[in-house]
Amino acid sequence: MTQYDRTSLLDAYLAAGTPPNEWEWDEVDSYENWRQARIDERNARVRTLEDAFGLPLSRGLSGLGRSDQKVLGHLFRSTLQSLENLKGPLGGFLDAGLLFKALERSGAGSAVDAELQRIEQANGEARQAHLRLLDTLLQAMLGDRADLVFSDEDLSC
Repeated sequence: MTQYDRTSLLDAYLAAGTPPNEWEWDEVDSYENWRQARIDERNARVRTLEDAFGLPLSRGLSGLGRSDQKVLGHLFRSTLQSLENLKGPLGGFLDAGLLFKALERSGAGSAVDAELQRIEQANGEARQAHLRLLDTLLQAMLGDRADLVFSDEDLSC
């Protein structure tokens, strides 16, 4: 039996913000229909877990009770967006082979590679900091519900 805790809620928020991988579909009428179905599925998972924890964050900040929760919710959503935007210089390349060949021919390959590795390391550290911040904010918003654990059975009711 699967157990769902605060980490599961955070994972659901992260997955809902991540667009589906276009290479995952194959038996669907169209990519857009498939993509929308995946988005709906991810949003439903978020809402189910939000209902269990009593934190309707995805439905807007007005659904949060105390004003402190609204402010924390705003920072939570902003942090999710910041994490989604965290990319390196090679983030837009599907295949950087041609780029690396050009860098090698120019003599800058080693220096550029070293800087790209530094950026990737810094981005990895920034990702971890974002995840820690998101978890801390969830704990604060959930209060005494932060350590609850739900089963599949609990969520299907």
